[in-house]
Order: sequence, then structure tokens, then C-alpha cells
Amino acid sequence: MIDLSHSHLRSVPVIIKKIVTEDAFNYPDPRIKNVLITKLSQLHDIPMENICLGNGSSELIDVITSLFGHNSVIFTPTFFLYEYYSKKYNRKPTIIPWIWETTYLEGSLNLTESSLIWICNPNNPTGHWLEPHVIYHLAEKNEGIIAVDESFSAFKEPEMKSISASEAFNNIISLRSFSKEFGIPGIRLGYCIGHQDIISRLNERIEPYSVNSLALLYGIYAIEYYVEYRKIIEEYINRRDIMYEILLKAGYYPIKSYGNFISIEFPSTKCMNTIKTALFKKGIKVVDFSDWEFTSNNESYIRVAIPNEKDQNYVVSSLLEVRKKYEILF
Repeated sequence: MIDLSHSHLRSVPVIIKKIVTEDAFNYPDPRIKNVLITKLSQLHDIPMENICLGNGSSELIDVITSLFGHNSVIFTPTFFLYEYYSKKYNRKPTIIPWIWETTYLEGSLNLTESSLIWICNPNNPTGHWLEPHVIYHLAEKNEGIIAVDESFSAFKEPEMKSISASEAFNNIISLRSFSKEFGIPGIRLGYCIGHQDIISRLNERIEPYSVNSLALLYGIYAIEYYVEYRKIIEEYINRRDIMYEILLKAGYYPIKSYGNFISIEFPSTKCMNTIKTALFKKGIKVVDFSDWEFTSNNESYIRVAIPNEKDQNYVVSSLLEVRKKYEILF
């Protein structure tokens, strides 16, 4: 089974050999933690005081919500954890369907009373991208926190810098994930970038041994092999864009994506389910927007992770084959 419900990007093999098993028997060393934060500060060209580590970006979403989420806004469809942690703290966020037009955010939407606005950029699961000036406009108009989940930003541009690195706004915080950018979701390592006053408040809520010893070492080595990762991501970007053009020409309705996936809209839920089932019978698993990991009311879309190079031709040919077979549904 080719599982395209999640990323196929994998860690550079040499990193795995560098991890010393004995480190699993030690408590996380604050000195090692500082080494990782130092490397991240150099990578983003920002002070160490502007960085907070977390047990995956999920812990950071949790802590941000606990601190600032008493009146939050979530645009859908998007990643489910923003709403999940709101419910954890018995808060009812405002859910707004996305209209992916700059003017929608820049003029016609009033969010001034919001304490926290979540923006996934590029968005998961649609792959849409908001230009930085739109987010800066939101930060200027609203006193609340603008939390930008940049987990997939490397697939927009491999050298993409964090939007919160701008010193012009102290109410923007961004989240990054080693799961997506470095292909190592199992170690649970993420980090947040923002104004040092906000980062200080986040660090006060983060548990002392939140990030384990192996995750800290893996993070350090991953950054040391940053150039190698950039090459891998550039290959994924190229395959994604080729796949998009093929699907478009074949009569599908793909969404232009800046993530490591492509989402496809279908004329009806019946059509979507038919194609999804047909792909599964061919050994290809995809997810639709009703999946548990998305906050969405859209039922006629599927998200297809970009396959590895070995599986790409089979996946594309299978998509073309089932499209032709069920032409009448389109």
C-alpha cells in the first residue's frame, strides 16, 4: 500500500547513524538544548531569546491556545489541532470559511476583537499561500496574536525565512516543524519564533523535559545537513509542480499547492468517494477533507501527498486511469 495520507519525505540516512543509543538513557541536557536553539537562531538570523522549543508544533499550539485563545479565529478547512486545543480549554473559537482572496483579509473582514488568529501558511490541507504583506496587514489592524503555522513553508521556497522574524510587529508568532521540513515526525520536535516577551511567556508554560534527548540531537544534526535537505525538498517541489500540471491537463480540478501535497476538488461527494475507493483498490491511500486531522465542512476534496520518486509514475498513471474510467462522474 502506498500511503499518501502523509508525507513521504524522509530524513537524510547519515543522521540516523550519528544518533548514539546511550543518549536515550539520559535526561535532556540544557546545554544540548542551547546548542539547538543557537543553530536555529543562526539559521533564521534572529536572537536566541526569540525561539521556543516544543514537543512537536502540537505542544506549541496547545500552549499558545492556553495563553491567548480566549477569543480565537480559525479559518477552515485547516489543520484540526487549532480547534482541538480550543475545545480542550472549553473555548469556542470563531470558525470562518476561507475565501482565498487578499481583499477578503485586507478589507472586508473585521477581526479586531480577536485575541488569537490562526493562519496555516501554506494551508493544510488546501496548499494555499498568503503573501507576507497580507499577514502584516492583519497584524497591524489587530491587537491580538497572529499565529502563523509555517510547518510547510519550506515547500513554498526552500530558503523561506520565518514571517515573525520581522521586527516591525510584536504580535506575530510563527511555528515550524521538523516533521515536515526535515521528514522526522516521530521524534516530536517543533519550535516557535516571536517577540521575546511572548517567547518568555511560552517558555514558562513548557514542561522542563518537554523535548527529549534524542530529539535535541536529531534536531542539531538535521540543521547541520540543511543543504542536503534543501536539495531533497527542491526535488519534491519539482515533482509536485509536474504532477499538478498533469492532473490539470487530465481534467482533474487540482488546487495550486505550496505544500508537500496536492488537493483535488471533485464535482460531488459521490465522485470523490468513487475515485478515492478506486485508488485504494490499486494500493494507493489518500485522505479526504472529512478526515479527523482537518477542521472542515468540505466533503468533496481529497489530499494527495507527493509520493517518493520510486512511486511517482505509478501514482500519476493510476490517477489518470481512474479519471478516464469514471469520466461520466465529472
